[in-house]
Amino acid sequence: MDLAWLAGRMGDPDRSLCSGVPFDTPEWLMVSADWIGDGLVVDLATPDVTSWWTDTSADVTDAIVPAGALGFVSIGFDPDIDRWREVLDGCEIAGLIPGGYLFDPPSDEDGGGFDQGATLADALDLALGFVDLGTGLDAEADLFDHLRGQLVIAAHSPDREGSSVEVVAALSYRPLSANALAGTMDGIAGGVTSLTGVSLHQLPGAGRPARLMEDGTPSLGYLLHGGFLTIGTGTDALKTTVAVQQGTREAVSDTDRYRRTVEHISYDPLLLAYVDLASVIDRIGSAGIGSDDGLLSMLSQWLGPMALAVGTDGDYSRATLVLTLHPSTTPV
Repeated sequence: MDLAWLAGRMGDPDRSLCSGVPFDTPEWLMVSADWIGDGLVVDLATPDVTSWWTDTSADVTDAIVPAGALGFVSIGFDPDIDRWREVLDGCEIAGLIPGGYLFDPPSDEDGGGFDQGATLADALDLALGFVDLGTGLDAEADLFDHLRGQLVIAAHSPDREGSSVEVVAALSYRPLSANALAGTMDGIAGGVTSLTGVSLHQLPGAGRPARLMEDGTPSLGYLLHGGFLTIGTGTDALKTTVAVQQGTREAVSDTDRYRRTVEHISYDPLLLAYVDLASVIDRIGSAGIGSDDGLLSMLSQWLGPMALAVGTDGDYSRATLVLTLHPSTTPV
């Protein structure tokens, strides 16, 4: 597909609201789809639009995701806020808002708001300032300066009947930053307890974890372990994450269903999302959310895991969707 020709048919092909690689419209887009024996692969390719992301970001990881997870999203990013400012500085806010302004320009006496030439980098600084003002946390110095650039969000399938799905979010951190990050998290936890009145408890058998909310409310805790800062919705979620990371519990990467899904991604992605569709559908059915048990049962028997990747193969920016099917349902 010739996107430059399409843009010309729809309007001014040279008009761009923002400058720089992240905001450039690629000249063309190619989409292909192939049956792979046990599923379908849809591949999208464009001229490079991800070098700003690729060159400075960490790789994705599945190292802390348990084998029974319903799904996860892993993102590699650059924790250097100055790099974010360089990228976002190419986009003026006025060009994104109908009428040219986010709000009415302030008077000379006011002195507040964005200047007319303000960019998304200014909006980022304003957001960081609000965080500092509201919590006392210098997010750039106290958090991002200690990170390595991997974010994993995973939904754990409950181990016990009747238990709810637990969610964890894990950030990788630099080898020498554990103590500094522990201080940051202790400060945030102390602020939560003072504002909400909930008690703060040490988790048994761990060095620096804390339970933030309990006594009948959903629990929320955090833990520093093996290069990851993990925040989870319960003790079991945190213990499972640590066990997977330490190799005492099976990881999702050890399972055949995961390997046969991601093996069709031929490049190192910067974003990887994986969903065990059959397990999710079974979970919906067991929770009584679905309105048609027969349809849910059929889908559970038909659909396998699905994965979505975004990245580059070195020459082109790529996006790949892999949808696997159970062997009895694949086309002959």
